Amino acid sequence: MSKHNPTLPPHRFFTLPELVGSLGPHLTPPSLFSCIRVCRLWNIALIPHLWRDIDDSKHAWFRILATRDEEEAQGYHDDEWLHQIFVKYGKYVRSMDVHWSAMFAPANTSGTCTNLRRITVHNLGYQETPKEMAESDCLVACRSEDEWRQSCVGGLLLSPLLKRAIEPAEATRRTTTQQRRDWLSYQHLWLLIRQNPSLHSLHLDCNNYRLPLIKTFDFFHETLSLLPYLVELHCDGVLKGINGILEALPRLQRLFFCWGFIDNVVPHRTFRQLRVLEVWIGFVSKDFFLLLKRLPNLERLHCVGFKKEDEEDFADGGFILGHQPSNLKQLIFTRGNKITEEHLATQLIPWLPKLTEFVDYGLMPRTIEALRTHCHDIERVGQLRRKYDFYVERGVRPAVNEVSLLLRTCPQLKFLDNIRVQIDIDMLLLYPWASTSLERLSVQISGVTRLTEAEQRVLKRLEQEGSRMDGVGRNLSKEEERVLDKVSYSREQQQRVYDRLGGLKNLRLLDLGYDYGQLDNMARKQYLGFYGGSIYEGETRFAKLISNVLELNLASG
Repeated sequence: MSKHNPTLPPHRFFTLPELVGSLGPHLTPPSLFSCIRVCRLWNIALIPHLWRDIDDSKHAWFRILATRDEEEAQGYHDDEWLHQIFVKYGKYVRSMDVHWSAMFAPANTSGTCTNLRRITVHNLGYQETPKEMAESDCLVACRSEDEWRQSCVGGLLLSPLLKRAIEPAEATRRTTTQQRRDWLSYQHLWLLIRQNPSLHSLHLDCNNYRLPLIKTFDFFHETLSLLPYLVELHCDGVLKGINGILEALPRLQRLFFCWGFIDNVVPHRTFRQLRVLEVWIGFVSKDFFLLLKRLPNLERLHCVGFKKEDEEDFADGGFILGHQPSNLKQLIFTRGNKITEEHLATQLIPWLPKLTEFVDYGLMPRTIEALRTHCHDIERVGQLRRKYDFYVERGVRPAVNEVSLLLRTCPQLKFLDNIRVQIDIDMLLLYPWASTSLERLSVQISGVTRLTEAEQRVLKRLEQEGSRMDGVGRNLSKEEERVLDKVSYSREQQQRVYDRLGGLKNLRLLDLGYDYGQLDNMARKQYLGFYGGSIYEGETRFAKLISNVLELNLASG
């Protein structure tokens, strides 16, 4: 067209299918819905983009699904309408975020929804129609667990493949009608998964307690073996061990699960495909090092931590790893580690020299020193515990200046989230920081020069009398001169810190944590409370400010 019409009018460019189609990924679903009604060409070019990603919690989906069983919706936005929608447009769908179990049946039975790349099943317990809520309310009188178990039912099997694979869940607190509906929905889900071998990502939420249970893991592993392109799997609640999963999925790179029937999370042999593993369990040291050895390409490990406190037989990591350092780059512990800081600093971190991120529930000084010594590419150091950052814990008071070593010696450091420790202001100003690309800095700066209450009264009196801050010495007493000198020094000291912080051009978040208190400084306030028709006595504990810490205010000196 451009060859024969070199001077194509501008408005004609919007008749080029290639141009219109390239706009699709950049438009929101409401905008796409408006565009497909402009003309036939736009409809053909943009329809695939409109139906590419389905999230039934957004836009008109929620209203349609919440009212589909009402009389007004019959023949319009009912289950049959959903089925016809998937029959017509299912071939375009690549991604599904499902919050309503009613989506499984039309997607599975349409016969066209076979090109999915991602299925994410969220917690289905939050979404019910008014009619379903009314059905649940009728069960208030039934409170016995035995009655719940007796009421658990299954129903029709949609495929012989499912005959010995699933069973009804116990104590689901659902009506018989609802349980039969759940029984069918769960089958539709697994049949939908099995007819989409192109899946790259599968996420099954762990909170779907109302759905039937996997009876045999052979069916689960057999289903996974039909997904040769799967690279990401969230399989909460249906994981017995990772060996069968890794055997069935040779391309799997990311595996996540929160809970389930777990026999052993340590692979029985070497698997090189896995890059990310998130497991909500604790390890003994031997299993931890075996995991690293048998997953040699693992780059990110997210786990609870170590199980045994003061483990005397802490495994020799070097021996298990064959004296070859691990390739692990990110290590996140979600709970407090039950091993000593010495084991963590001297027997674990030295075997993880490629770490770029280390997050623990609570960081200790020796851990920071080990990271500085052995992990020269460290970019992020953080802790998950926030509420009691400055409180006394296990007899260890907030450390001073330990984190300063990271700032002075780790040029790659970008995220420092560790406001449980302190940097003395004089130490901070004494040495330059190697970490000039910091993006997040959460640390307490202590040792700031402050006026005492008596000195504040002197300063206030001078201000009220109108005395100049740089007044002639003979007009001031020695005490007044000393107070003014101290004020000047404090402001200069703080200004130098702000100049240092101002030089961090990439800084996005600054948290100086000056309003956190220590446990032994907790103030107590008695009060009377009223609850359940009775009066009780209570006590509120709140932390006082730690003295001599930096605030983001020059006048605070």
